Amino acid sequence: MIRVLHLFCRPSTFQTEHGVSLLSDPTAGGFHSATLTIGRGGDFRSALGAAANLRFGHSGFELVHAWDARSFIAAVASGLPVIFSPPGRFRRGTWSWLATSAYHDVHVVSPTRWGCDAQVREGLARERCHVIVPGYETAGRPAGVDAGLRARLGILPSQFVILAPGESSRSARHRVAWHAAAILRVLDDRFRMLIWGRGPEARLIRDLSAKVKQPDLVIEAEKRLGHEVSLDELAGAADVALFTGSSDASTLPLAVCASAGLPIVATESAALGELWGGQGLVVLPRKDVRTLAQTILELQEDPGRRAVLGNAARARAGEIFDPGRFVREYGELYQRVAAHRGATVGGSRERVEAANATLAVDSRA
Repeated sequence: MIRVLHLFCRPSTFQTEHGVSLLSDPTAGGFHSATLTIGRGGDFRSALGAAANLRFGHSGFELVHAWDARSFIAAVASGLPVIFSPPGRFRRGTWSWLATSAYHDVHVVSPTRWGCDAQVREGLARERCHVIVPGYETAGRPAGVDAGLRARLGILPSQFVILAPGESSRSARHRVAWHAAAILRVLDDRFRMLIWGRGPEARLIRDLSAKVKQPDLVIEAEKRLGHEVSLDELAGAADVALFTGSSDASTLPLAVCASAGLPIVATESAALGELWGGQGLVVLPRKDVRTLAQTILELQEDPGRRAVLGNAARARAGEIFDPGRFVREYGELYQRVAAHRGATVGGSRERVEAANATLAVDSRA
C-alpha cells in the first residue's frame, strides 16, 4: 500500500483542511495517509525544520503531498516525488514556479482545466499538470435557517443576511460583495452581510462599513461569537450566498452553501463557468454591482424563487463535488506517481549493475 505524507501550513485554508480530511480517511482504498503541519501549533516551526526532517527522518513514505507554497519547498527538499495542490495559481518568476520547474519529480494539481492551462502557460510541463475537482462531504447539518446561531450573531428574525462564503482574500473579492450589500442597506436597513472572519482581508471588509457610516452592516462571525465556527454551520445563518471570487478563488465554499440549500448569486469567471456551466445558480457580470444588488433585492421579495434556486444548487453541487470521485482520482494519481518512481529507481539500479559488470569484465581482461 502506498504511504502518502500530507504536508501543509497552519493556519490552512478551508479547501486544504477538507481535502486532507477526505484523503486521510482510513477507508480510502489503495493508500495510507499521514499528516504533518508547519507553523504555530504544528509539528514543525518552519519550512526549514520540516525540510530537514523529511530529508533525514521520513524515508518510509513513497511520496509527499504538499498543499501550499512553504510546505511545497520543504517537500522538494525531501528528495521524494511531490504532488502539489496549491491554494492559488503561482506565476513565472516566483520561487514556487522556479522550484516546480527545477524539480522534475513533481506533479501539480489544479481544480479546473482553466487553472491547469494557466500553469502550463507559465512554464509548467503539460504532463505534470493534472485536474482534480475538489470533493465535499456534507457535515450532516439539516438544511434551513439556524435560528439559534442567528440570535447569537445578533441577527434579528426580520433581517435578510447575505453570506460572502469562504476566507476573505484578494481572489475572493469580498469587497465586491460588500459594495452590493452596502447599496442594499441604503435601500432597506434589514440587509446584513455575513463573513467568516478568516483571511487577510477580513478586517478590511469590516472597516469599510465604518467609513460609510454603516458600522453594523458586516457581521464578522468568529469575532462576534468569540470562538471558531465551521463554514457549514455559518451557512445556516444566511438567506442567500453571494460568491464574487475570481478564477483563482476556491470554489469549495460554494458546495457548502449549496448543501445548506442556500440560493447562490455569483459573478462570472472562467473557473465558475467550467465547473457549474451556469446551472443551479444566478451568474451575473463581474463589474455590475448594481445588478448584483437588484438581483438580491428581487430574491428577498420572492421566497419561492429562493427555494427553487436552493434546491437546484444542492443537486448540482452533489454532481460536481462528489467526495468519492475526489478520493478515487487522487488515489489513481498517487499510484501513477509511485509506479513511475519505482520504474525510474529500478531502471537506474539495472544500469548501475550493468556498468559494474562491464568494469569487472574489463578488469579481468
